Amino acid sequence: PHHGVDVTTQSMQDEHLRGERARELLAHPLMAEVLDLMERDLFERFKLADTLKPDEMAELRRLVGAHHKFTNILRGYIANGEIAARQLAEAVKRESAIKRATRHWRTGT
Repeated sequence: PHHGVDVTTQSMQDEHLRGERARELLAHPLMAEVLDLMERDLFERFKLADTLKPDEMAELRRLVGAHHKFTNILRGYIANGEIAARQLAEAVKRESAIKRATRHWRTGT
């Protein structure tokens, strides 16, 4: 059975790894190219859109929203991964301090 600390540490490690994978995805040349092409396509479609057609404009806004949501979710994973990495580093420091204190207490030094 897992102790609470182990589960928390594992979830922080998972979160950190997820963030790193998201960073790799966003930084990958193919992903960057696809996102850039999508942005350019949407920009061109907005330039050519008939502003008097509300349905057309609403559809374009939905597409832009979906594009932003996709990248924002990945950026959120990256941010959460960075937070998890800091929490893991703090947990390691605390654990080391506790182990040092316990060792000093047991040895009387």
